[in-house]
Amino acid sequence: MTDGPIIDAAEITRDILAACATWQTWTGAADAEEARESTYLAGFGPETLPDDGADQASDTARDAVGVDELESKRPFAVVIPGESGTLRFSRNGSNGAFQFGGSVSLYIEADAPEGDETEPDYAVAVAEFLENLGKVVSEMCAASEANGMLLQSGDVAGWGRITEDGVPGQRALFTAHIMLNWGLDT
Repeated sequence: MTDGPIIDAAEITRDILAACATWQTWTGAADAEEARESTYLAGFGPETLPDDGADQASDTARDAVGVDELESKRPFAVVIPGESGTLRFSRNGSNGAFQFGGSVSLYIEADAPEGDETEPDYAVAVAEFLENLGKVVSEMCAASEANGMLLQSGDVAGWGRITEDGVPGQRALFTAHIMLNWGLDT
């Protein structure tokens, strides 16, 4: 870690996500290295997408990678560093330990069933998507301390389904925006 706390937190977030058993299963990856190929960083470094924020991460990914190629990569995640513009710095206790903290956004996109929301496969797909989101956040928070970063909380800030009606020419998809609050010991 040499780029500073915001970029370090984004890189560690990407590594922690790739190491999650649920993310590996969800992406069909054999291991963390392969699962990392389904995780992008917004705005910097190799394998990145321009940083337009979580609300535009899907459009940005489509512009950078291409609609057809991107749809074939689902599920995928985009790590968006410091989206809320926050970086906290604190000095703790008499030992003078310093800690940086802030937030990282995680945008996840996955295939969704086509058709009407009243169809039985829709309810099953929603339950599976939400179960995977919950497991990913839980596993990331549990594993974070071993990776030099403490994920203090993870909140699914919003999720939804977009159909071809919303984006012509696109397969139906689920999206989620997860806010992660982190701290790095220095």
